[in-house]
Amino acid sequence: RFLVEKQLNELTYSWDGSPDLKKFHSRSAFANTDLRDPENARQAWGMQTTFNNDRIALTPSASSKPFNFAPPPKYIPGGWLPFLLAKLPNHPMILRTDSFMDLAYAQPTDLFTVTIRPQPDTSRDTDDADSSQPLHCVQIEFSGTGETSRWFFRPDGTLDGIDYSQAQHLARRDEKEISTDFSRTPQLIP
Repeated sequence: RFLVEKQLNELTYSWDGSPDLKKFHSRSAFANTDLRDPENARQAWGMQTTFNNDRIALTPSASSKPFNFAPPPKYIPGGWLPFLLAKLPNHPMILRTDSFMDLAYAQPTDLFTVTIRPQPDTSRDTDDADSSQPLHCVQIEFSGTGETSRWFFRPDGTLDGIDYSQAQHLARRDEKEISTDFSRTPQLIP
């Protein structure tokens, strides 16, 4: 959940898949509610992706018929992609994926094209960034969005945080910290 100017946005992204990347299923749901008129101002949509037996099926929530096709070379299931970013080779690449948590609001009829660029000499721009700990940075851009994000990983490969455009930062927090941070906004309490 996140709140932007009296607009409550709720995002649910769930997935499961086999470790060999041969089977994958994801579901995303996105809802937007205007808190000034929550009874009449809610919009919701979603997407389901299934990858099985070398076939991909994309099904927007507004459709009962999936878009089916064979996976192209360099396809990575969307749920696995954030976990693989820290492990990818240290050179630029273009991949294809079916879903991604940053694009849960989208209802694509084709795969996303993502450009991945290692950023070896990049530092975090946040106040809480620990400058004593070296971080591995990967910049990603989804074709057609015009936006990039920088993903920072600790030496052990765990995600430290994500920097988005317009000075938006995601930082690691546990549930207790989140509950304390948002205790004055009931809609945001986990």
